[in-house]
Amino acid sequence: MLESSDFVELPPVYDLPLTYMNGGQSWLVKRLNGIVQQIAIIFRFSSQYKGVRPFREVVKERFYHDMVANMPNYLELCLCDYYFSPNIEAFKQVCNQEGLLTQDEFVVPDIIDSELTNRMLLAIEHICHTRDFQIYLSRSVEKKKDNNESNVGHAYSVLQEYSKTLVVRVDFHYLKSHRGSLTIDDVCDDMDRLVKHLKSNKLFEHLTHYAIGIDQGARSGYHLHGIFYFNGHKCQSGWHYANEIGIAWEQDITLGRGFHYNCNDAKHVDRFKLLGILGVGMIHRDNPQKVVNAVKTAG
Repeated sequence: MLESSDFVELPPVYDLPLTYMNGGQSWLVKRLNGIVQQIAIIFRFSSQYKGVRPFREVVKERFYHDMVANMPNYLELCLCDYYFSPNIEAFKQVCNQEGLLTQDEFVVPDIIDSELTNRMLLAIEHICHTRDFQIYLSRSVEKKKDNNESNVGHAYSVLQEYSKTLVVRVDFHYLKSHRGSLTIDDVCDDMDRLVKHLKSNKLFEHLTHYAIGIDQGARSGYHLHGIFYFNGHKCQSGWHYANEIGIAWEQDITLGRGFHYNCNDAKHVDRFKLLGILGVGMIHRDNPQKVVNAVKTAG
């Protein structure tokens, strides 16, 4: 049976500072997504279990203070053309209902009071429990699962092309001092420039396949994960290629705004080797365990 104590610890979104300071757009996405998720969970169970009801008031108060501090930033986020999550889409729908959003601009209320925020909160709760939203949420989860399975299938196929493939992984980040002004558009532009650099640089002529994905962390903000496959008969040093790609990211792509992690570095390789999960470096297709490890690295 569900106990009220199960909800004493609120979702970690509230471990973040109330105002986004240098967190930038990534911080806003993480926080707003967590807020809506929290509303849906707390309000769903508070109607069924009396012990949970005090937390309903906590959520109402925190939602109010959050809207007072961050409403303009959230509204600006809602105008972004990119899809972030079903939760943020629900918030966007409520803002439309309240007349806070038009097609190309947002309107910040003159007064953000508890009447407005309570009305928005109840509307979010209602939307999150409609059948349409639950279907939407389920499809979003399934899409993520399908994408992951597609990445895994692609990685396995790539590793069968040559008897040996050099697998390189690089994680691309932005300096903390630049995260506050960073948007998803900036990250996509940098990713496009990175791909063009790889295709035009003779150093990477034996690159056969690659996969680069955008990720975000509550503290680290937007960042990229890249997996690169080289013809193992032509290329030998994974560290060398990871280093060259990382330097290009820092100097040519982000112009000093970024830094990278070379996952083919000896300290990473030794640790993963010790754990039996090494999936970078030279992968021979007749070594099933290494192939499995490399596929997991891509997934």
